[in-house]
Order: sequence, then C-alpha cells, then structure tokens
Amino acid sequence: MTIQEVERMYEEPPTRGRQFIYAFARSLVVLSIAVAFVCASRLCFTIAPVVVIAIVKENRSNDSGIG
Repeated sequence: MTIQEVERMYEEPPTRGRQFIYAFARSLVVLSIAVAFVCASRLCFTIAPVVVIAIVKENRSNDSGIG
C-alpha cells in the first residue's frame, strides 16, 4: 500500500456503515465511562462508611484499654 493510496483512503468520505460503526463505538465508550463512574461512586458510598465504622471501633477499643 503506497502513501498515495492511504491518503486517498482518508480523503474519501466515510461510508454509511463506517459512520454507524464510529458512532456506535463512540457511544459505547461514553456509556462505559458513565457506568464506571456510577459504579465507582456507588462503591465509595458503600465501602467508605464500613471503613470509617471499622476505624472508629478500632480506635474506641484501643482507647478503652489505656487508662
């Protein structure tokens, strides 16, 4: 494949099928980012209180032992 052929390929307007594939891929990327963001925020809200409660309990048990 020569450089001229590659340039011609990029100069041609994309076909209808290729446009659909690009749009589909773009929407998949956006959707996956949104899903990852929602999952991460949900995970933070479920794990963070558990961690905080565990730390507070640990601190209380340590503090009560020292007189």
